[in-house]
Amino acid sequence: MRASKASTGLTLREATSDDVPVLLPLLAELGYPTDNAGLKRRLDALLADDGALVLVAEEGGHILGLASMQVMSLIEREPLARLSAIVVAASHRGAGVGRALMERVESEARARGCERLELTSARRRADAHAFYSSLGFEPASQRFLKSLAGHGE
Repeated sequence: MRASKASTGLTLREATSDDVPVLLPLLAELGYPTDNAGLKRRLDALLADDGALVLVAEEGGHILGLASMQVMSLIEREPLARLSAIVVAASHRGAGVGRALMERVESEARARGCERLELTSARRRADAHAFYSSLGFEPASQRFLKSLAGHGE
């Protein structure tokens, strides 16, 4: 995939393993602090997955945001794209970086044959909810989650 430029001079491109050190503080801002080795392992797995896409938004050589999407094949309907993460550096929120990332994710999802794009967001993220609503997302279902850590070993 090639990089693309938004009208603001923002470049959107696929992430690489070299981006790991810069992505660490972004993920911490999102509420998911991690270490270099853990992030590199997870990013490398996504980069090797044809159904996954990890984008970074870059301006002037500085990464300002990231978005991660996976395509899920479903038995009951056409493929679904799932936005698993999006974050923009606090210093650049409200400047169109998140919107540019979301537009690119949506375009990629359509190009990959997906009929829907879903995301989940913690109840406490009111600003994110307003952003998603402005992009046409609507609340659609209840999410259930079970931790598997430490079970079945």
